[in-house]
Amino acid sequence: PVLVKSAISALWPLMAFVVWIFVSFVFHTPTGVGLQNVLVISTFVGLVLLASYESYRDRNFGWLVRTTIVWASWLAGSLYVIQLLIGGLGSRTFLSARGFALLALLGLACHLGAWRHGRRRELWWAVALTLLIGASLSRMALGIALMFFPLSQLSPGSLRSWIKMGLITALVASSALLAVTYVEPLHESLFEGDTVEVEGIAINVAGRDAIWPAILESYLQSPITGLGAGSSEEMLTQNFSGGANHPHNDYLRTLHDYGPLGLGLLVLGLLKLLAATGRNWMRASRRGEPEASLHLAALLAVAGFSVAMITSNVIVYVFFMAPLGALVGASLGRISSRAPRSHAAGLPEAPSVQPSKTAGAASFSKTNWGASQRGDGEA
Repeated sequence: PVLVKSAISALWPLMAFVVWIFVSFVFHTPTGVGLQNVLVISTFVGLVLLASYESYRDRNFGWLVRTTIVWASWLAGSLYVIQLLIGGLGSRTFLSARGFALLALLGLACHLGAWRHGRRRELWWAVALTLLIGASLSRMALGIALMFFPLSQLSPGSLRSWIKMGLITALVASSALLAVTYVEPLHESLFEGDTVEVEGIAINVAGRDAIWPAILESYLQSPITGLGAGSSEEMLTQNFSGGANHPHNDYLRTLHDYGPLGLGLLVLGLLKLLAATGRNWMRASRRGEPEASLHLAALLAVAGFSVAMITSNVIVYVFFMAPLGALVGASLGRISSRAPRSHAAGLPEAPSVQPSKTAGAASFSKTNWGASQRGDGEA
């Protein structure tokens, strides 16, 4: 297989992170759960590399990834609607509310990428998916979903873009305030239960005020190498009753299990992915290339992933990490529609494809990608 240079350049810290994880087996025996976690992280890195190659080889591959993620999000959304009818807001009858909300964030990123680049009807699909995320009562996922809307309109060099972003932010903030005030289950999930006062406001932290200090205290037993894959979950299972077996903070999980080197490589890897997908998006948007919406979707997804790790365990959820890896890899492989041969040795240049003048109602045509023909997506 051929490795795409743009993917290697962006991914090397995470590749080094995976290597360090396996090196840590020398110092600490991984738990069974820890091995599962390592498999998920390795799958993500491997899928980024594989998808980048396929995306370079076939410029329609990104369209396939985007369409698959959108359909998967709406399949999960349809099942969750049934669950809502059975059990009400936040129901967990047969589908994890938090799991659905996290997967839906990837579909939302794809919808908003298309909206930004000319597919106006995609906005209504994005709004509908956001309402379902809100109905799950997953607070972090809802916050990220709302954050996506103004971020999708950002253009650093455009005053018009900043004004539009400000107006969308005001609208989103107002809607969120009304929802928190008048939707009782959402209000309870935020301000009632296991609360901690922040500036005089009681915030429901769901036990994190006890879990996080315990993880930090445990980490100090081995501050150089960490305590090994799965050690944070093992410690919580032994010391906390009531099913508290996850750190609910993937940065603390990484520090505890793999030490400061592991955490540093993870953070650097996220910054490199944000920079690479952001750079690809701005370049493609300025040139009016059809892949711009794909790059924006990948950028939003990586940003959402980075934020979600603050209070969730998303880095060990394969149902999220696998499609995220495919989406990011598809973006990295399409660094430009005029990518030189040097990006993949021995591979012919992708043929030039002109955007089509028509597209379907809820998805892209393979050659259009939802690119704006009016040039209103410049970055």
